[in-house]
Amino acid sequence: RYKNHRGEYEWLTQEQIEKRKARRKRSGSKRMRESKSWIPQITSQKLDSLLGTVFSAALVLAIIATAVYLIARSGEVTSPYNVHVASQPPGAAIFIDGAATEKTTDAYIHVKSAGDYEVSVHLPGYRAIPSEIRVDLNDVEPTRSIVFSLYPQEPSE
Repeated sequence: RYKNHRGEYEWLTQEQIEKRKARRKRSGSKRMRESKSWIPQITSQKLDSLLGTVFSAALVLAIIATAVYLIARSGEVTSPYNVHVASQPPGAAIFIDGAATEKTTDAYIHVKSAGDYEVSVHLPGYRAIPSEIRVDLNDVEPTRSIVFSLYPQEPSE
């Protein structure tokens, strides 16, 4: 006994049942092939290209992150011996042992070794009091802060 597509029952021989099963099986596998055809087929070449692109993007991001880190870190204290020089008003050129440092107050000056240093500042139109300060940097006190007071100079005639 077999129920057909109209919902009616039919009496089929074993041979007819096998034929119908075989037909259904063939059409079912065809449907399976058709249903899988929408899945994108990724070839090894496409996969290699995709992985290469992802790797390149990750490498670029790593380089950018490293650059940002190094730029952000450039303002940090890098020497164990430092002098923080400030002045009121700020913006005076800083000199260490008479040599210009190319920095202006308020700034950290990094020196390579411990020792005595003579620090002075210069701002056009102002005189510093004191005119210079001797700083002793050592392992006990590797960082020092000094402040200069700048007063307007009297115009000389």
